[in-house]
Amino acid sequence: MVKGSGNGGGARFLVAFALALAAGACRRSETAPESLKAAAPAFETRVDSYRPPADGRLVPRQIEKYIEVRTRATQRAERALPEPPEQKGLGDALFATPPDIEAARALGVNTEEYLWVKEKIHEAEGARLAAKLDADFIDLLTKNLATLAKRRAEAQDEPSRKLLSEQLATFENELARVKREQKELEPEDVRANMRILEPFRARLQPLEAETARLRQRVRAPASEKK
Repeated sequence: MVKGSGNGGGARFLVAFALALAAGACRRSETAPESLKAAAPAFETRVDSYRPPADGRLVPRQIEKYIEVRTRATQRAERALPEPPEQKGLGDALFATPPDIEAARALGVNTEEYLWVKEKIHEAEGARLAAKLDADFIDLLTKNLATLAKRRAEAQDEPSRKLLSEQLATFENELARVKREQKELEPEDVRANMRILEPFRARLQPLEAETARLRQRVRAPASEKK
């Protein structure tokens, strides 16, 4: 009987054989032609990272870059032919890169910083819009109160005056509530960003309007078929 042919020897033979195959594979990969190496798929290794400032405040440079990215994304979307939504698969919907991220990468912008700036701009603009809606609502309530007070003063009977008094009380309570909420200040970083964005608002608003228009244009073919 050949030495090492038992179970122990067989196991050692299999291990040695596996190691030899592995060594051969390593040597083949080391000596593979450059053309084959170049043809191998390459994974994207760029990983953007960004640490937001502790105070949460934007700076003008970031807003300028945000406008540049959004402008590039809008221009690309304008040139591209919209693909009917029903022709897109689930994988396309899940893994498609948003146009603004593609634009940010094309411009060499840190995508993590861009997303933070985008979030802070939307946060500040949302707070500004909420404040405007509150102001408009207060103006409307004030006018309604004046009208009701005038009608109550001119009422000819007690039931009418009582009904108008109840309506006045309801509007007065609502006005007081809205004014209380209006006095609740936004966080300091949001208020600071609202002030920083003020000079850029004339350039930001058309971008939002154009984005909404392009979205509507993409949805139009599907709605027309219904």
